[in-house]
Amino acid sequence: MPLDVNELAEAIYVYEGNRIIREMLYPEFEAILDGYVPIPEFAGKQIRAVYVRINSHLFVKAAVFFLIEFDTEGFPDRRWNVPLGQLADSATNGPDLGAGAIRLACASQCPIEWHQPRMWDPSVATGKNNFALLKKYVKANKLGLIWRQSAEVPQAVPSHAVDTASARALKAKFETEARTHVAQLLKEQRFKMSVQRNQFQQQVDSLKQEHQSRLARYQEALAEREKELVALHGANQQLKEKMDAQMSKMAGIREYFEHKLKSAQAGEQESVQSLREQYELEMQMKLEAATSDLQDMIQMRDMELLYRNEQEASLNEEIARLRAEVQSLMGNSGDEILERLQQYGINFVAYQPGAGHITIPVAELTEYTENPQDYAAKKCGLTPSQYQSWLAHYNNPSCCALKADGSVCGAHIERVHNPNDFHPGENDRCAEHRTPVARQFAVLS
Repeated sequence: MPLDVNELAEAIYVYEGNRIIREMLYPEFEAILDGYVPIPEFAGKQIRAVYVRINSHLFVKAAVFFLIEFDTEGFPDRRWNVPLGQLADSATNGPDLGAGAIRLACASQCPIEWHQPRMWDPSVATGKNNFALLKKYVKANKLGLIWRQSAEVPQAVPSHAVDTASARALKAKFETEARTHVAQLLKEQRFKMSVQRNQFQQQVDSLKQEHQSRLARYQEALAEREKELVALHGANQQLKEKMDAQMSKMAGIREYFEHKLKSAQAGEQESVQSLREQYELEMQMKLEAATSDLQDMIQMRDMELLYRNEQEASLNEEIARLRAEVQSLMGNSGDEILERLQQYGINFVAYQPGAGHITIPVAELTEYTENPQDYAAKKCGLTPSQYQSWLAHYNNPSCCALKADGSVCGAHIERVHNPNDFHPGENDRCAEHRTPVARQFAVLS
């Protein structure tokens, strides 16, 4: 159906890498969102797409770069509720694609903050410019967009020469257009720098999370080795004490029989031989008894370890069963209401230190309510113990090193606001106590 000359067309373009693989009118996309039309080639994928408004000259006037997930059957996520039209209306200026600065909404400049996780940044690199590709596809008009042509009013051609006032007005107009063009170029450069800064920050955050994960694994391995060393030292000490006692007892027995042998040397040789055999027999019995006691102790310890493992497995099963019951109760009582709220565009947003404002899907509400801090640690890419260490530092930024007299230093230190930048043993120490810790880690590495 033809559009009025001043009316903007709405379309959706789907990207895959540096290619546009599908384009559709916005009503077709709405039908997909309503679940009437599945897209099998998108099954189980997260799709990068852009919502575009196009004028009658086939120039882009607004663009919203968004993400959308599809299930295994090719239907979009029912929880997806990004208001594309509202984002386009409130977006700030972007690059000039032929008809002046477009309205642009993406991850780096999202006018509605809690929708930022479902946005993406277009590439502006040479040879991979998503804007240039979008401009090319819109101009090709494969969607067959049609506008009604308005009657053109013929303009009279002046027959006299342009006077001085007209020349000044024309010069002022050119200067204004030049300043506008320069301002637009500056805005485009700032946008490119913002996108690149966002990409670099994502890479830095990824490296920080990997570093934190590796550091945590090394610290856990070191703690396990220290525990094993303490346990082995204690077991060796017990065995040494038991062995010393047995050796002392055997030494007493040896002295006793040696005394008897010496006293019997004046007697008959047969009596001496009998005493020697009796001595060897009793020594063998003592050794067997001592060995039996040690084996009994080892078996008892093995039985205690087996019983403890069985108890731990039983408790884990009970915890899993209780969690399943709680999930079932919550699902039967509140999921229908929560799903309806989300369909009306109501989001569940919570704030946790370090993670900021978190948009919580309905399926993850139970996980969040059971342990908000563990949920926040997961969103930050940290383990719960790492997040707890940072949170203790964030709430009370003071040195927690022990002084020579056993008391805590407590000196005020600089607070680390980002959990991924926090390193236990370094960022929770003052300058006086930080150097020995750094030296210790240098030796361990």
